[in-house]
Amino acid sequence: MSQSHAVSALVSLRNQFAGKMSALQQELDGVSSNIRTLDAAIKLFDPDFKLSTLKAKRTNSKNVFFAKHGEASRFVLQTLREASATLSTNEIAELAINQKGLNRSSIDLKALRACILTTLSRQRIKGIAVERGRDKDGAIMWSLGS
Repeated sequence: MSQSHAVSALVSLRNQFAGKMSALQQELDGVSSNIRTLDAAIKLFDPDFKLSTLKAKRTNSKNVFFAKHGEASRFVLQTLREASATLSTNEIAELAINQKGLNRSSIDLKALRACILTTLSRQRIKGIAVERGRDKDGAIMWSLGS
């Protein structure tokens, strides 16, 4: 009996992924059509233009953890100011989860840590944050520069 429940759950999950794949394929088809239209327009204005020289532009994904411009920097710097000791990237991520009331089961913890690490790395370049070694898990320890 448990096998039928397992198979049913797997079939349901597969159907969800198939639906997502179908929607993404439709979106991809639309984007491909737009690119073909733009290529034709470029050729209309400049028949000798080499479309093969064009490179795809990287798109940045929206930061889902810190929506407002500069919010991540403000949060990280305030957290380090209030800390009585050095904090690891992971500890700062935990504080962000708690302070912002994020649902732990629905967030990508790795992405949140990466966001905080990127913010801290920018602050390190500016001389504001300082790396103070690593914790037992290998996460970088941080404090404000003095």
